Amino acid sequence: MSVGDWLSRSFRLTVGSLGGYLPLILLVVIPWFMALAVAAWYGLRDGVMMTDFETGAVEFQNLDGRLPILTVSIALLVMLFFGLRLLYTYTSQNVAAAFRRSANDSAGPVVDSADVESGANTLGLAARRWPAVTGVTLIRTFVYVVLYLIGWVAVVLSEVMVLLAPVVVAAIAWFWSRHVLSNASVSAGQGWRQSFDDARGITTNKAMGVFGRLVSLTIVGFSLILVANTFGSLASAISGSQPDTPVEPFADTVMFNDLFPSNPAALALSWVFLAIGVGAWQILSATAHTLLYLDLRGELDLSAGDGGGVAEGSGHAH
Repeated sequence: MSVGDWLSRSFRLTVGSLGGYLPLILLVVIPWFMALAVAAWYGLRDGVMMTDFETGAVEFQNLDGRLPILTVSIALLVMLFFGLRLLYTYTSQNVAAAFRRSANDSAGPVVDSADVESGANTLGLAARRWPAVTGVTLIRTFVYVVLYLIGWVAVVLSEVMVLLAPVVVAAIAWFWSRHVLSNASVSAGQGWRQSFDDARGITTNKAMGVFGRLVSLTIVGFSLILVANTFGSLASAISGSQPDTPVEPFADTVMFNDLFPSNPAALALSWVFLAIGVGAWQILSATAHTLLYLDLRGELDLSAGDGGGVAEGSGHAH
């Protein structure tokens, strides 16, 4: 399965089944983004961030008395993370179930958007698997942070230790490519402990190929979010509340009021588009991860032309 074919199938299946996940985006993702936007506006608008690029030290000023609202912002950000993990779990679980049902069908393993949407009544099962998916994500994130800190400390300590930075980057890339499919493993029914062994097993001697696919998917995801954010900025500009002073790249001092619109409602409106982009990215990444996971496990053959993968509007009956 080529990278282009994998991304194309993932994208078409995502677009075709998007309506099945719209309630979660409307009821979970967008409200949390809007609430976070309002809290961030009130908590940070008068703040100043000063950065020392030589040492990496960052100092915040003019945030006295803003601790309560900043605490609310952090709480909303954590809740948003958990909400997005639920959306990922729900999507991945439904895609895996649709392909497994189709594989047992006498007509052959062809999946269309209706097959995935038919899993909309499985939210309860996704909610039960969601803590495990979230835990697996946090474990991987912890490893990423530890490796990053090792590299950062090496760079700060001495010029000789800078040579360790490429090694740390390579270690992060290796760990990412070998373990990122653990989320899809849990969503598809594996226990969280088994998911790491499962992910490592199916990526043995395939880490470079998996890494290339993940990088391609990440580029698509960032592009999707960038487009959504552009629409948000346009909406804010049309409302006449865009900040007048542009922020210089890599400036030592950043005034947050140069980043935020003049009122919280405008920021919340612009973040609605960002929420849609992030929600769509979660669905696309969950779909792509699950297709790759099932393919590497040998549960389906996505390279078998019309006999496997996504067939939109196929009228395939179940």
